[in-house]
Amino acid sequence: MILAGCVGDSANNPDSGTDSGADVANDTAIDAPSTWCSKSVHAFCADFDGVSKPSDGWDSTDVEGTGVLLIDNTNYTSSPNCFQSSIGAVADAGAWVNDAILARTLPVTQASPALHTEWDMRVSVGATVPAPVTLVLYQVYLNGTSLVQIGVDGVGWLLWARAGATGGTRYALSATPPSTGWVHFILDVTFASTATGSVKLQMTAGDAGAPTTLADLTNLQTTTESTAQTVSIVPGLVDPNEPTPAYQARYDDITLDVQ
Repeated sequence: MILAGCVGDSANNPDSGTDSGADVANDTAIDAPSTWCSKSVHAFCADFDGVSKPSDGWDSTDVEGTGVLLIDNTNYTSSPNCFQSSIGAVADAGAWVNDAILARTLPVTQASPALHTEWDMRVSVGATVPAPVTLVLYQVYLNGTSLVQIGVDGVGWLLWARAGATGGTRYALSATPPSTGWVHFILDVTFASTATGSVKLQMTAGDAGAPTTLADLTNLQTTTESTAQTVSIVPGLVDPNEPTPAYQARYDDITLDVQ
């Protein structure tokens, strides 16, 4: 790249100050166009723009059964791409899993970290899915064991909270996210080994101003561990029960912060 006005400038040349600085700034703006993630600061941010595959910038992926990970450049909330997770139809019951997920993990030092994550999601599943399907759409973890899941089953949309590696409790969401467009989700989780943890899920859709609270759980034990090491977010479809129809879910502008 050639910067006009830079070659031969010196302290005695008035062109070596403001003009050359402006040239550098202008050229930098042209060479490095801004993306959605470049406009704010987060511990982790993924807008799937300027990448060649969905996993770029993520720690790991898991694709099982009929799962497929794609970049979609036809439908997004920030141009030009979003991440699409797809699973195909499975006709018979079985023990294996259909999934297509990404994972991003951050180290933490707090004994009871507070995780804040936001994402845009578009998935046309309506109010329920056919029983016995439990379609998991988004997950957060502490130390890879304690978790919170957002999903939908034959009863309706749900939040599943598990303190440890097994068990857990299903909580029904207070409203059904619309299935005709993009929805912005906000999830706050405080992990605690005593009954001081909390989980709060909110959404905004369309031109809605204030977010709608879908779940607000307090005084929870959200982990069985007293030492925090990592927190993780996992977007993408997981269907641990068969049979299932085919599903697609799109994700964009995912952020993760830890307090």
